[in-house]
Amino acid sequence: MQYPPMGYEPQTMTVRNGQTAASLHAIEIDAYTTWLACGWGLGGCQAYGPALIGAPFVGTSGVEFEISVNVPEWTQHVHMGFLCSGLGTITCEASSDTYNAVLDIAIAGTGTSGTHSIDNAQMVWLAEPIGSPGVNGLNRALDITYQDSSNRRTFKFTITDADTGAGITLEVYSVVILPRWPDESAALP
Repeated sequence: MQYPPMGYEPQTMTVRNGQTAASLHAIEIDAYTTWLACGWGLGGCQAYGPALIGAPFVGTSGVEFEISVNVPEWTQHVHMGFLCSGLGTITCEASSDTYNAVLDIAIAGTGTSGTHSIDNAQMVWLAEPIGSPGVNGLNRALDITYQDSSNRRTFKFTITDADTGAGITLEVYSVVILPRWPDESAALP
């Protein structure tokens, strides 16, 4: 059984009694049964929402946040997105990932202490997953233990201002944690 393709929309199953079997029939059945087995709901909707967390808060430099969430089964990587303004870095960690990920933030026209506003904030996301990162500090989606049951994971992120000496700061207003499933070529564990 393979992981169903993202955005898979199952159609009404066609009864093929008496017809010669074709290879497409097996592919259709495999995609449909995997779609059901992976917790997808009726009408093409997921049984769980796409965002694990969308927490509003205001964080500034030197602040370290820790969030524990239940990650759904079949999750291989997790993207983190931040609504922020200013200049600096956000270091992200997951309890199941050996290495951290670093997101450089440079929102033009914002950052001078006292001038931050959520009206000028932009959403910035970690980049695509990397097969074997092997080092800290890369901009990439975080690795999650790939398994067939949901599991509790802790995510940390640390906010650091850019060291420009000009009073430029970084403020984070919200964080979103988004599970990322493998494509249909990945076998289920």
